[in-house]
Amino acid sequence: MARINCYPENPLVDQIVSIKIQGLSAGRIYTIRSSLYENKVNFSACGCYISNDNGNIDVQESFCTGGTYTGIESMGLFWSMKQEPGKRRNIRLLKGDILEPLKVTLSVYEGGHTWKTFYKNKIQPVASTNINRWYKSKDVQRINVKSRRLRGRLFIPTGKDWFPGEGPFPGVIDLFGAFGLTEIRAALLASRGFITYPLPFHNFEDLPAGTGSDLDYFLEAVDYLSSHNLISAAVLINGPPFLTIFDMKFGDTIYECVNKNVGFDFSKLRNTHEGLALRDAYHNYSTKDIIQVWKTDANILYIVGDDDETLDPKLAEALLNQYPEDKRSLIEITTYPGAGHLIDPPYMPLCRSSYTPLLGRTILIKHGRSFVYAIMSKQLYSIVR
Repeated sequence: MARINCYPENPLVDQIVSIKIQGLSAGRIYTIRSSLYENKVNFSACGCYISNDNGNIDVQESFCTGGTYTGIESMGLFWSMKQEPGKRRNIRLLKGDILEPLKVTLSVYEGGHTWKTFYKNKIQPVASTNINRWYKSKDVQRINVKSRRLRGRLFIPTGKDWFPGEGPFPGVIDLFGAFGLTEIRAALLASRGFITYPLPFHNFEDLPAGTGSDLDYFLEAVDYLSSHNLISAAVLINGPPFLTIFDMKFGDTIYECVNKNVGFDFSKLRNTHEGLALRDAYHNYSTKDIIQVWKTDANILYIVGDDDETLDPKLAEALLNQYPEDKRSLIEITTYPGAGHLIDPPYMPLCRSSYTPLLGRTILIKHGRSFVYAIMSKQLYSIVR
């Protein structure tokens, strides 16, 4: 009888999962399918393999001949997932409740099948199993934050392996909060030994709705995190450190939105079959009206996807050109060919387009291939860790 063995059984989402199938007929083609249901949407992937002389398939070592990916890809059944038909298109796989896992079903079928086969026909598997992929380790404490204006969650690793000394330890503020509270990155980083604070700044609890930000709010968050004795604070900023899509206030200074400071030509917006492309609408890169982040003496790692269709990748060069010569050692720009706008945790599916409430439109955010995206995500999270 065929059976699927997975290790570990309850991995974090950035862990490689060993998938082995035993008890198959030797030298036959089989299709392995992964599927999950999240936020009322089905996602799935599949790969075709040939069993060895012993009737076994080891996904980490075997060659995938077809499906949503090809080649030797130990995590292809996860990063190559696609949204199945039946709901609104362009939905990004985002876990809402990080206290629950991503519940993935793995099934094995006789013969070679395409991805579309499974939602057009009902096929009985020869073996199935479930695997739970977690963003938050059981050794991470999750604390509600209500301190003056600040809201959100604080994630603190509590396992003894995390704190071999008295500290201080690295801290991260994750600014992923324009549309509420998103905890996936913070929970995962905390599971790897960081103290993290995912900071919402709009549309959460009693925080204001809409747009515009008071930068003093973010300084309060830095002070709050730094006040913990275990912290040597670092700040992770979700997005470029100089470009704004709405006005920002810092003390008595107003940093005006993108169509005022960098320059935004609405006539150069491109409508594509996947969504609205903003990339070509940016211009006037020589502007002096960018936030002079070099005055903080903060080290910045600036990641650029050269196939980003939301921001023009040349904006990174514009920022670098504004840096004084004696400050350029503070910024490092790393460009990933074929990568797009967003960077999700490793082994998550590529989202090429996504609806944004700010514009009320679907925005094209990525080009490139799922494989490129998977490699980039893995490398970047390794650098951060």
